[in-house]
Amino acid sequence: MTSSPEKSLKEGVDLKPEDILKVFKPILPSTLAKDLEKAIKSGDEEKIKILMSEVIPILDNYQAKIWNMKFDNEGEQLLWMHEVKQGFIHKETIEKWAITNLRAVKINLASLSIEAVGLALADTVVMNQYRSSTGSRVGTFIGARGSFFAGAGESTYSSRSQTYGDLVFLLSGREVLRFQGISDPQGVRRVVETLKKQQIRI
Repeated sequence: MTSSPEKSLKEGVDLKPEDILKVFKPILPSTLAKDLEKAIKSGDEEKIKILMSEVIPILDNYQAKIWNMKFDNEGEQLLWMHEVKQGFIHKETIEKWAITNLRAVKINLASLSIEAVGLALADTVVMNQYRSSTGSRVGTFIGARGSFFAGAGESTYSSRSQTYGDLVFLLSGREVLRFQGISDPQGVRRVVETLKKQQIRI
């Protein structure tokens, strides 16, 4: 499982207040973030301690939602999904990749492990992009009511070229999650960046 500042905090690894502010500022109330930044700059340890007592519960709540194995967080909507299958005749889903209005998630169903990152915190880049004239769709946009609005399931494209690539999520410049070889990676990235600009706060 990929480690990250998000995961480190979840596991109880202490981060310095300045590191926490750098990573998690987008999800903190603006006044709290400004006060903490001011206290850090002035070296006011007592003020920092008081402010961190407000910050930690916010981060704990955020982390619980990001690392939730189910998609049942309040207000969370599933927007994009891909299932990784194995087997020739009886195909079995071994991984689920998903993007919601809150996070990007990979769930390994065999080990019940999860990789996740909050969209409000992550930067995204597309890598290893290529085109193919024949291939199955990898990843599908899903409407709010479960209807497909960017293709339906897996389909084969033989009449036109399809773009594939890796959508990589970065936290503080470090890769924390990757969706490999998905369809239309630039289009998916644009959706993620739009959600990020909405400054989602939990």
